[in-house]
Amino acid sequence: MKLILRIIGYVLGVVVLLAIVGGGYLYFQLRKQLRDGGKIVEWNDSDGTIYHDLRYGAGERCTFDLILPSEGHPSALLLFIHGGSWTSGQKEDMYYEAYRYAKQGYATATINYVRLGDPLDYDSRFAHVSFSAVMEQITMAIQAIKREGEALGCNFTRMAIGGYSAGGHLAMLYATRHASESAIPIGFQISWVGPADMPLLFPVDRLVSEATLDDEQRQQLSGFMQSTTGHSVDGEPTIEATMQALRDSSPVNHVTLATPPAILVYGGEDVMVVKGHGERMAAALEACGVEHQLFIFPNSGHELGRDPEYTERVNQAVSTFCKRYL
Repeated sequence: MKLILRIIGYVLGVVVLLAIVGGGYLYFQLRKQLRDGGKIVEWNDSDGTIYHDLRYGAGERCTFDLILPSEGHPSALLLFIHGGSWTSGQKEDMYYEAYRYAKQGYATATINYVRLGDPLDYDSRFAHVSFSAVMEQITMAIQAIKREGEALGCNFTRMAIGGYSAGGHLAMLYATRHASESAIPIGFQISWVGPADMPLLFPVDRLVSEATLDDEQRQQLSGFMQSTTGHSVDGEPTIEATMQALRDSSPVNHVTLATPPAILVYGGEDVMVVKGHGERMAAALEACGVEHQLFIFPNSGHELGRDPEYTERVNQAVSTFCKRYL
């Protein structure tokens, strides 16, 4: 009996040891990916001041954080939009970028916005939470950021807008389609793994015909229509109408000669937002003669955490664009 207990104790000890070692290894790997992806940026009180949970509207999610560097009164602003598949995420998720450029002397801001599934609890011209409603909120947020900056002694005359994943899509959509609505002129845009061509992400055109759709597919079409336009759907949407709504919410389809310059960052191994989004956006910008830089991280997926040398190149490119366009 004692032998059996010793064996059991030995086995349990090995299991615990493996769990500790395995957990430590996983933590180390996660930490390494975050560091290599540039998502760990130290911040001290001496670096600047963070103004938390300022408001740009009455809704619960109508909030932003403004970060000002410790010295000077900057006239240039970088606004960052969080990702989360348009359904999750918080403004704090983009603090690492906000910290990075505030430490370089720029004002930075991060915003919350209504996510798909959230209540539309502010005075909106749209009936439903949608990309259109978020565009409206970004305009409201920029107006409020400009006012807050003035109250703090900063006159923001130029800005960049950028985001990660879903936030990258929203940043590009605003820069290509709504830049004229911005209270602060947009000097350039940044997309980290943001969907640029929505039919590439949601290949609705592969559906054969309306007659072959099941109930779930019909609900998906209605959801796409409502999420992109912000309006209620009368009857059952057609495949073509849904495709058109997706095209309308695709930044790649709104590039013009007046589109702000862009930095596009994508993962060569990304299976969520494939590198084709960046390549198509780059081609559209090239066709219109808009300055841009496309970075494909060869070893990285959606997290962009396996190519530290590319991370540094992107950071340098953003700093260069800040000096050139802000």
